Amino acid sequence: MELSTADNGRKTVGYGSDGDVQYQINGNNVTYWTLDHSNDTPAYKQKMIEHTTTLSELKQEFYTAGNQRQTVDIITDNMDVD
Repeated sequence: MELSTADNGRKTVGYGSDGDVQYQINGNNVTYWTLDHSNDTPAYKQKMIEHTTTLSELKQEFYTAGNQRQTVDIITDNMDVD
């Protein structure tokens, strides 16, 4: 799992592939961007889709099972705090 900062200043988490997620955190609000895989367009030409949620909602959805908590803990332990 790689953690980096994209050229546009957004933080990025992923494996260095078209499945990476760019994100920004502002208080309890999280804005994240994913590639639009809705058609057969090659990944390098796909547009980014913006999503907005809260840290609370992410925790409720992705921090419930033991393996989810372990994965999230590993990622967040390596994140820079702005």
